[in-house]
Amino acid sequence: MQPLADALPELTDLLSASNVSVANKSKSSLKKKPEAIHYSKMRHAQKRKLIEDEVARFKATIHNAAFKANPLALVGEQLLKRMRQEDEDLK
Repeated sequence: MQPLADALPELTDLLSASNVSVANKSKSSLKKKPEAIHYSKMRHAQKRKLIEDEVARFKATIHNAAFKANPLALVGEQLLKRMRQEDEDLK
């Protein structure tokens, strides 16, 4: 677990960076994310679809050659992509 902890940025760094970037933007320019539907409020078909999608994504990840070679690096890359995408969505 230590290599994973070392690869990830500190929470305080992420919070301070996000606070600075949000403070620089006007409130009117920020896009609101649609609220997530709670699992308990989903219909049965929605739950089944969500689970099927997650299982397919998990299987694809497990069989990925890059994941087999270096799982921590791949997870770190995915987290960075996700954080960058969220930053772009806020702009």
